[in-house]
Amino acid sequence: MAEDEKLTSAGVYRYSGVGYYDKGDFEGAIKDFTEAIRLDPNAFESYVLRGYAYEKKRDLDKAIADYANAIRLNPNCKDAYCNRGNVYKGKGDLDKAIADYTEVIRLDPNHAIAYYNRGSTYYSKGDLNKANADFNAILQLSPNADNANVIGAARNNLDTIRRERGW
Repeated sequence: MAEDEKLTSAGVYRYSGVGYYDKGDFEGAIKDFTEAIRLDPNAFESYVLRGYAYEKKRDLDKAIADYANAIRLNPNCKDAYCNRGNVYKGKGDLDKAIADYTEVIRLDPNHAIAYYNRGSTYYSKGDLNKANADFNAILQLSPNADNANVIGAARNNLDTIRRERGW
């Protein structure tokens, strides 16, 4: 099989997997994403997508492994870092979650969701000063349709922190 046919075949399985995912058939999605990875093991997108499906199935260790593979293949993949951070946070590994969110912010200093996720993780750790700083950083970003909801949530969290601290 020619290289371009191999990539096209992997893409077909990747798109098919997205269709299964969108229908809530996470097992079918995983099967097709796995086939896409077999056909093109260097396509980081397939690992990210399969990681999403593993998350939905609550197979968190496999999700983490897929996000790590995506990062290995593309160290600038913000989605892989952000989602792996979410999984770490869900597992209670807050320091690893913060490290992943920090990497997203390093890659994209305007990534409102990463600031929000990191701020809420600091809040969960009881570090209200760092949470406050991250939520304030969101407010400094230029508002747009992509981060309007995050800005509102950050304002609510800042109000909570201020009430708790008596600021």
